Amino acid sequence: MPGISGSGRLGSGMFWGGLIVALGVAFLANNLGVINLGGSIFQWWPVILIAVGAWLLISSGFRRMVAPLVLIVIGAIFLLGNLGLDINLLEYWPVLLIIIGVGILSRAIRSPR
Repeated sequence: MPGISGSGRLGSGMFWGGLIVALGVAFLANNLGVINLGGSIFQWWPVILIAVGAWLLISSGFRRMVAPLVLIVIGAIFLLGNLGLDINLLEYWPVLLIIIGVGILSRAIRSPR
């Protein structure tokens, strides 16, 4: 049934894209002082990027290298910044999440159903 798989992809893309956009907006607002998410747990969020990159690398059987390695490197840079290496660009990193989420949302909306 083509409608079921297409709508499942749309629903999945909408969920993940929306979640990533929401996280990006929340983290950007926190970094700009609009809201306070608090807690030192937020300094460890780049580990998620590193883990996702490693998972993508391993699950592809090391056939896809670029995107997973980019995630791992970006995660490592942000983690180092959170652990004391002062990088001014860290204040605006959530923009990357917003862009990725919007890309996922637009792909989910444009994909054939």
